[in-house]
Amino acid sequence: TTPNNPGDFAASRDTLLNALSREDQSSSTHRKRATLAEVAKRANVSTTTASLVMSGRAQELRIPQDTSDRVITAAQEVGYVPNQLGKSMRKGRTNIVSFYSAFRHRQADDLYLQRMTSAIEYAGSLFGHDILMHCNFWRKTEEIYQFLNGGWADGLLFYAPFKDDPLLPFLRSSKLPTVVVNKHD
Repeated sequence: TTPNNPGDFAASRDTLLNALSREDQSSSTHRKRATLAEVAKRANVSTTTASLVMSGRAQELRIPQDTSDRVITAAQEVGYVPNQLGKSMRKGRTNIVSFYSAFRHRQADDLYLQRMTSAIEYAGSLFGHDILMHCNFWRKTEEIYQFLNGGWADGLLFYAPFKDDPLLPFLRSSKLPTVVVNKHD
């Protein structure tokens, strides 16, 4: 839910920060993601066979249906989910578009920005894209650029930069597709 006032926003922020802090403290007990090797072992097949089944190529490569079924069942039992980062690297795209505000802050009661980002999220979903909102505005310009252009997303929506915004020279020289929204002249 969207906070109705800045106090609600602060409470939500504090709750999230506390949860993240607890997770950092308990990282030694945090469960790791299930691996393809675990799936293969449980299904009594090779890792290659498990990979082919999980990538949807079992029928094409004539892997027996009962083998396929064992791999899928094993994946469900161990909670295996294919790594989307690896998939993105193989395909060369993430289906994510970044959003970055040149104001370098966001207030909880900014109705215009809330409505605009909701519209962006909706439009992204129509084209099969997720929207990654960047909110760590404490980084230096070079760090911000490296993060924005570091492979997390296929493109950038850059909101309201002034013509002397320090990110613009970096973005102009990059190959990251960028759309400037509501620029200031």
